[in-house]
Amino acid sequence: MLQTTSFDIHLCTTSVLFGSCPSDPLVYEIYLQKEIDATTELAQAERDALPEMSEDEEKVTVFLRIGEKPALFGHVIKGFCKSACGAMWAVNKSHSAELRAYKKRIDTLIHIKPYIFPLAVPEGPIEYLNTYMKHGFPVCVRPLRAETAKGPRVALARSEVVPPGTEMDFKLVVIGEVPALARQATKKFPIHEELLREWFDLGEYHGLGSWRNAGWGQFTYEMKRST
Repeated sequence: MLQTTSFDIHLCTTSVLFGSCPSDPLVYEIYLQKEIDATTELAQAERDALPEMSEDEEKVTVFLRIGEKPALFGHVIKGFCKSACGAMWAVNKSHSAELRAYKKRIDTLIHIKPYIFPLAVPEGPIEYLNTYMKHGFPVCVRPLRAETAKGPRVALARSEVVPPGTEMDFKLVVIGEVPALARQATKKFPIHEELLREWFDLGEYHGLGSWRNAGWGQFTYEMKRST
């Protein structure tokens, strides 16, 4: 039987979290087909969880839905782990700097259960952002600036948002044994608990979702081994 080690993880956002899924299902069919296999169970599950929007509505990045609740897909967490490991890889004496081929290790050894998990959203206003209500959800409108070959360009981006204090629970499953301490790790068991905590510690500064580089989607966490 395949050996796995599981951790129960609870996240609580400390800043506004932005939805990052395109609201148009055709994006999955057309523009992403070179990156993902649109026929897989995971891709179909993500499309099915998109909220319903009419064709004439403006394009918005959204949260997935479980019933009426907003939700995140597990690959958001895996993406955060890769981003955090890549950032900490450049930090002297970090645990991440010792993990070789980290993207491959995270892709193959770390898995998030369930595929899609709900968000527990508190009541309260969204502060410091320009928002309006759409389908019962606040939507933030913000300018995006980019330097292009034709000079600087500005566009408006729209995203569903949820306030600080939003909570989520999921299980992080690692293939193989996960030592508690870095000094106990080996080539056969490269993922250890101190490494995982190093990544999630970075969530205080670099969060989840769209516009995270501007400081949004930050979080605190609790992590314990599953029994």
